[in-house]
Amino acid sequence: MLNNNQNHFAPQNDDTQTDTTHNSAQDDTIWDVVKVDIQNAFNELPHDQIRQALENSAISLQDRRYIFNHLQSRWADDIPRVRQGVSTGDVISQKLFLACVDPILFELDEKGYRAVMYADDLTVLHKRGEYHQTVELLANMFQKIGLVINKDKCEGTDPSSGNTTGVIEFLGQNIGINSEPIAVQIQKQLQTRIKALQKYDIPKFYQYLIFKQCIIPSANYGSFLEASITETQLADAKDKYDYIDIMLAEAMEEILESDLPTKDLLDVMILSKDDGGLDLITPGAYFDLMIQNRDMAFQDPTKVNKETRDFFSKNRHEFINSKQYPTNVKSNWVIAWITTTKSQTKGSNIQLT
Repeated sequence: MLNNNQNHFAPQNDDTQTDTTHNSAQDDTIWDVVKVDIQNAFNELPHDQIRQALENSAISLQDRRYIFNHLQSRWADDIPRVRQGVSTGDVISQKLFLACVDPILFELDEKGYRAVMYADDLTVLHKRGEYHQTVELLANMFQKIGLVINKDKCEGTDPSSGNTTGVIEFLGQNIGINSEPIAVQIQKQLQTRIKALQKYDIPKFYQYLIFKQCIIPSANYGSFLEASITETQLADAKDKYDYIDIMLAEAMEEILESDLPTKDLLDVMILSKDDGGLDLITPGAYFDLMIQNRDMAFQDPTKVNKETRDFFSKNRHEFINSKQYPTNVKSNWVIAWITTTKSQTKGSNIQLT
């Protein structure tokens, strides 16, 4: 059972809900974040640690033999006859790495730290002024499992870390008191991605698929990460996410070659497929629901996998049912467009999965 702060390969876990800056303390404590650099993490993991992790996880002897047969070609470069390291290109090896690191996350929980880990990317929330103390603690923890922390390559938002900007990047997001609001970061990233999509001569149906499966998911998660937003900031944040909705709708207008008003097209994008819509989640339309869902998750991070998903699913269904198909839009117009362009695209050399 992986620690709840492991965000890679966790069952039913949504990486968009990763929170590295949430401060639930009711006092005046200032919190900072350190991004940890694990030296050659996958290649230097000792097999003895893997063996111990598997034994602690009650993995059967037969399965353990299968796993070590899979790893038998991994040897240390600088130490004769010592097996170490896992591959980086297969699921089993990365899960083995996470299983070995997992006890460290539980120990950090017990010591009052908040850690978030995705594969070998680790951030730890600590009190202001304790940057070097935290890095030293982490170095000692990882040394016990045969891994080395590059202290000089660790980064922090704490002024004592030597970072004059007070901002670090983690999983594509800027973190720190001086960082841009998440919504603004998403707007910039979205603008770049839309331009890239429009730059190439791609069949319209494939443009639609890329937009639906890649671009929208890269923009609709922001409210889940708005950990420090206050009640007085909600209206301003909502405006920013509404603008993201407009950006998405305008891009969709170009793909569909539609002359619908932006608001009507947004409604079509949000409505369920049963009602002739596209059943998409946009951050402005779902802002209130995401904020509610975020608060529920932060109250008890252990509930983030199931209860928050159930909550979101139920309320999303009610939200969609409250919407009405625009009266000036021909019923099932978008579905007809998808069907037609898909048939026209058959035989194209472009392969999307």
